[in-house]
Amino acid sequence: CRARRASPPLVLGSPVAELHVSRPTGGGGGDDGERPGRMVAVLSDGSFHVYLLQVAGPRLEYEGSVLPAMNTARLGSGPGAAFPRLARVQVTDTGHLLLVLWVAQGRSPPGGGAGGGRSLRAFAYDRGAGCWVSASDPSSFPLSAHASSVPSLTRGRRDADGILSRADGLVRSGGAGPAVTARELCRGAGGGAPTPADVTRSHCEDRVAASAALGSGDEFVVWTGRLAGCLAGGGDEDGLRYLVDDLLGGDGAAGGGGGG
Repeated sequence: CRARRASPPLVLGSPVAELHVSRPTGGGGGDDGERPGRMVAVLSDGSFHVYLLQVAGPRLEYEGSVLPAMNTARLGSGPGAAFPRLARVQVTDTGHLLLVLWVAQGRSPPGGGAGGGRSLRAFAYDRGAGCWVSASDPSSFPLSAHASSVPSLTRGRRDADGILSRADGLVRSGGAGPAVTARELCRGAGGGAPTPADVTRSHCEDRVAASAALGSGDEFVVWTGRLAGCLAGGGDEDGLRYLVDDLLGGDGAAGGGGGG
């Protein structure tokens, strides 16, 4: 066996709830052209710590808490919903910290359990803002023309390897139980039910903002094109003019889409 201990035992302060190690990948800034491996540890107190794995030993790269994402997922799943459970946490080969949660739908029964069913929801950590970004939530835009409940099998798309597409793939492949239906969305809307065109536009705007914040350039281009098509199809000249001005001016969404 050629393995050896990389470092002395690390004392993190609380028991480790989840641990994931990513392998080195090509295209990084290391001496050999590889992106260094990373280790993420989630502790029982809700904190997470991401370490850069180096020959001299692990080095803390950044840290935070998963509790804000878990609380957001719980509050969005209905009154009395159980606290989400950690399904997966990892640092992707593009360097994004991805968190996937099991979320119970509706109130839990007295004896415990999943209540009205379970679904998955994914978050990505925005290091610049120091907070989580919703990467995939199948209950948010069920009426959107771009919404789907099955994983995409198309690998040739420009955005196929983006962080949002990967999060969607994990959520769609592992979800179980009922999500919010289009009928429930319309019934719960105040001031009139949203049309599919309204929801599609909101979906595109959400993905444009998320891809810009996470620096996913290819996904920013794809979703900006979809947003432009939505605005053009609806005859929204003011919306198109604002989008073009935003892109040409360098302020706002276009400034964050430089990851590709």
